[in-house]
Amino acid sequence: MKYYNRVLLLFAGGLLFVAVLAPQWPPVALLLVPLILMHGEDLLVWLYSRFAPIEPIRVKHPDDEKCAYDPRHRLYHWLWKVEPNRSLFGVESAEAIHELYNKLSLQRGEWLTYVVIGDEKFIRFTSRRFDAARVKQVEAVLNEFYVVTREGAWAGPLGCGRPLRRWPYLTAAFWLFYSLLGGAWVLFAVLPLWLWTVHRFVTGYVEVPLMVRFTHRSLAESWPASRQILELLAGADARIYASMPRWAVAFADRPPTEVIKKFQRTYEGRDTGKRLVRLGELTPLLERISQYNERPILIFPFGTADVHTQNVSLDYLAQAEMWRLKDGVKALTGDLMRFPIFYGGQLLGKGRYITLAYDRFGRPVSVPIDALPNVHGVIVGISGMGKSWTVASWLKQLAREVGVVVIDPHGDYERWAEVVGARVYKVPAELPEDLPEVLARSVWFVPVAAALKIDYKGPESLRSYLEEEAARKGFRPNFVKFEGRHHVFSISLIGQKDSAAQGFWATLLLIYILDKLTEKKTERLEYVVLFDEVGVLDTLGIGDVLNRILRDMVRGGRKYGFAVWFVIQLATMLDRMLLETASIVLVLGGPMRSLKHSVEILVLSPSDISYLTSALTPYETSLGGQPYATGVLMLAPREIKYHVKIPLDPQLKPPRKE
Repeated sequence: MKYYNRVLLLFAGGLLFVAVLAPQWPPVALLLVPLILMHGEDLLVWLYSRFAPIEPIRVKHPDDEKCAYDPRHRLYHWLWKVEPNRSLFGVESAEAIHELYNKLSLQRGEWLTYVVIGDEKFIRFTSRRFDAARVKQVEAVLNEFYVVTREGAWAGPLGCGRPLRRWPYLTAAFWLFYSLLGGAWVLFAVLPLWLWTVHRFVTGYVEVPLMVRFTHRSLAESWPASRQILELLAGADARIYASMPRWAVAFADRPPTEVIKKFQRTYEGRDTGKRLVRLGELTPLLERISQYNERPILIFPFGTADVHTQNVSLDYLAQAEMWRLKDGVKALTGDLMRFPIFYGGQLLGKGRYITLAYDRFGRPVSVPIDALPNVHGVIVGISGMGKSWTVASWLKQLAREVGVVVIDPHGDYERWAEVVGARVYKVPAELPEDLPEVLARSVWFVPVAAALKIDYKGPESLRSYLEEEAARKGFRPNFVKFEGRHHVFSISLIGQKDSAAQGFWATLLLIYILDKLTEKKTERLEYVVLFDEVGVLDTLGIGDVLNRILRDMVRGGRKYGFAVWFVIQLATMLDRMLLETASIVLVLGGPMRSLKHSVEILVLSPSDISYLTSALTPYETSLGGQPYATGVLMLAPREIKYHVKIPLDPQLKPPRKE
């Protein structure tokens, strides 16, 4: 039976018992005294929470200013602000949850609570004992799974709780009426004790403001789900919680013998229909304990919306229970998979942030571009899924913070150049005036020239060679000054039919740009170099040479303040090392046949595949208003992964002709 139902039943039974026996023996009313001492406050909490959410007042502990102490319930609370160091969702989090729980080794009288309020995530450790050594043990375990920052004492609802109203004192009228049944002992013994209990309650609790309140909790006594049902429910339940603005889940240990003894009593009982039902509920739990090494626990789920599979519904008592932790749900450790406690981790850092996307629950995914271990990125997606549109939308943001240089084989970024005011070079009709000088001195150009059999003795002979190559395509190059902050080298004049020529000029321009950017050292990111459709490089037949050059560029880019972003259609179109070491990887949606290499190289999970194969095209999403691209975004150095929607800027795409 649920805790508060038991309290109500005890009071109802006690009042009835006293009312029946008091006429024969009036002192029997004194039996109500221990009942009020033990559960009077519980009754008042339940009663007041019918109208408003409340929570007990806490104070800073004198021996630890970061510990919040609840003197009414003798509970100590420590709080950490956290960010998960991995992205696991639903069934994928089973192993991590099992490891976390076993390492915590929660003892009797200890609870751990994962709290999400908006974009901020916290973990609260609650104990009946003040033990600094134990807190350090818990923090050490949390450091293995989260980026942890110790917070100050959570001593109140953000300092803006409102004192309780005084109407609970009016409940004394009930005892005046009840004295007609219970006799004078109720007036002289029970009523003063009740008024004292009400006074302690009114002065010991506060009403909670809307911005931090939890309004829903589980009314279930247990969750007797089999492993198969649990795996079906885990992802769906986790998605519901992740979409809530505020939610929390607390858990505590429960002795395994409790489940075993309960099963034995039921198994050895009389053969009734109720016995068969109870056996059906307990059998899956025993199977999960024996086959999956799960452990019995008490779970306290809180949120702001209904979760029907957990019997979570509106009950203002949730806010008080968040701190009292008396009315839990009997479950197993595997049931923690139904909460996204390892999802949504952000990369932390100082400096400039850009918002790359929004996760499937509408929360922004922002990246500290100055804190990434390396800033090179890879965007993978087949034609029609919005690769270039996505990257152009990102570059529009980045253009406010850094310089941008684009190598554009198909002219997809000329509209972006108009919007941000970038200089457009129509290659090969327009070339940088110092292109021959930079290539002639570049160590990266030497192996390329040897592979392509380019014979040159210096900048002038190289200039003549470039003019000859341009003349073959019907162009007379105009050498112009390379100046400004943003640049687009459009090779669309050559046309896609001559992909070898596109690859030739793209290779020379890439070497030119990166050689120019390595002229000075700086740790701060100053330029992003985008290479769209890297597959054009394969047309030259010198893939090994180019891959070695690209690896050198990427490894050294951070020291010179530039990053290289590659846009490809399939994961096999780029050197595997470049793909595996990228700090930012975006895989856009598409059919399974186009994703199979990404699945293998990037280790995509079944849920990732399901999300990608059900993705809509940007055109389809634009029918509903705001166009967006759908994909899986992965961030290094940690295993952080999001299922995202990337808003696409309509200004960067010409209207579609019907």
